[in-house]
Amino acid sequence: MANERLRIAQEEARKAKEAVVEPPVEDPLMAPVAAPEAKESNLTTTQWLSIASIIVSLAAIYYKREEIKGTIAKIKTPAKTPAKAPAKEPVLSDPKKSGIRPMD
Repeated sequence: MANERLRIAQEEARKAKEAVVEPPVEDPLMAPVAAPEAKESNLTTTQWLSIASIIVSLAAIYYKREEIKGTIAKIKTPAKTPAKAPAKEPVLSDPKKSGIRPMD
């Protein structure tokens, strides 16, 4: 009886080992599909428009650079001339009437 159990266990181990070693059977209809070839990397219209807007922005900054430099220079340097005192507003002699104004 022990020899019979040993023989059965050895057969099961051999079958398990064969199942692991052998590759699984593949169905020819379910064959793996080859990966498509890489196409050229084309940009979409939105991406082209984004690139164009960045270029236009950089060109505008380049064109306005002198104006920007002048503005930054004014901010960094304090005003050399003293600020003028604001003109005093004339004082009105007639006090404002309070209440509801009549309609004409």
